[in-house]
Amino acid sequence: MSSEGVHRYFARCCGSPVYKCDISEPGGIRLRLGTLDTDPNVLVELHYMVASKAPWVTIEDALPQETCGPPFGTRE
Repeated sequence: MSSEGVHRYFARCCGSPVYKCDISEPGGIRLRLGTLDTDPNVLVELHYMVASKAPWVTIEDALPQETCGPPFGTRE
């Protein structure tokens, strides 16, 4: 266990984080999308933490935007 109630799983070969399980979200996992090799066949539903996106990233669609998170370049 890496934090109270959270189990994080890492790649054995390099130590990169792969996914985590949180006891507050039974039956769910949070997967690092950068670990995927193929298209997950899931449609994007919203943009999350857009308050901390890099200033050069432009969101050009009409999907909902969740602004939570610290501003880009800061840490919470």
